[in-house]
Amino acid sequence: MGIEFAKDGTLLDLTRRIKSSRKPLKDEQCSQIIKSVLLGLKHIHRCDYVHRDLKPSNIVISDRKDYTQIKLVDFGLAVKY
Repeated sequence: MGIEFAKDGTLLDLTRRIKSSRKPLKDEQCSQIIKSVLLGLKHIHRCDYVHRDLKPSNIVISDRKDYTQIKLVDFGLAVKY
């Protein structure tokens, strides 16, 4: 499996774009992002891992038009419990 390219950057990039454009996300988009992040956390917790470094720059957006395609990255501080 190769490295996946996330053309739309991170959640941090998205918040910076929103701040500069002054066009907020719709409630539905925010809900999709939150749900996607929580589903990702649920998955890694089921695998007995804790991320320990979750922040906007470690949440990657694969497609700006589909906020259900979010990836959690940088598991350098993750631990198995």
